[in-house]
Amino acid sequence: MSDKISIEKLIGQSNYEVWSLRVQLLLVKGSLSDAIEEGVTPKGEIDQKALANIRLTIEDGPLLQIRYSKTALEAWKLLKNLYSPKGFSSEFLICKELFETTLSKYSSMEEEYLNKVKQLTDQLKAKGIKLPNQVIIAWVLNNLTSPYEGFVIMVTQSYRTNSSTINLENLFSNLLDESRRQVSKDQEIALVTGSRRRPRTNQTNQIHKNKYCKKCRTTTHSTKDCFYLFPEKAPKGFKTKHQYEPKP
Repeated sequence: MSDKISIEKLIGQSNYEVWSLRVQLLLVKGSLSDAIEEGVTPKGEIDQKALANIRLTIEDGPLLQIRYSKTALEAWKLLKNLYSPKGFSSEFLICKELFETTLSKYSSMEEEYLNKVKQLTDQLKAKGIKLPNQVIIAWVLNNLTSPYEGFVIMVTQSYRTNSSTINLENLFSNLLDESRRQVSKDQEIALVTGSRRRPRTNQTNQIHKNKYCKKCRTTTHSTKDCFYLFPEKAPKGFKTKHQYEPKP
């Protein structure tokens, strides 16, 4: 199994919370976490390795902000002060982004919509604001698109008698299943619609070859060039249908 770990680089305030959590885990995995702990004096080698890990997981802008930092803790605290503002302004921005998160804004259920809701609610939780599951589920269901109306009715009815059974993970799992069903349904409709609109063979030939004889019902020639309708156009030796018919 590969030990390679991929971490999205720090851009700024927009992804600082997730980035900091992942880098902390990275440092723990490498036994380097002491380097960013207050009141701990790590060995020089550990500190420099931790500082290198931090610098390698941030974009150019944040990197320039800590270019003069001599220790991992100094760089860590500087990034935190820059991109993790405290107080109501920070909480307001997260709440505002959550309030604006709707399925119609994203192209996928799992990779964008549900993950965004989870990310924002986790950020609020990290700031001491834990939303009840009922609120998160109500928010997720209320901001789905119209094809999910039946699903919303089914879910709300199932929780009608006992709200204690509400489980966020189960809801997300069921939503993913419903999303896949919706995609499969749309594909089936597209196939059926396409087959109904497909022209018949003679129409296809008429369109692509621009040749169709209404008399013979073939695509080998046009009506205006039909030898049966216009015997004078027929080559020498060609016999039309009436020449084969017995004389009265």
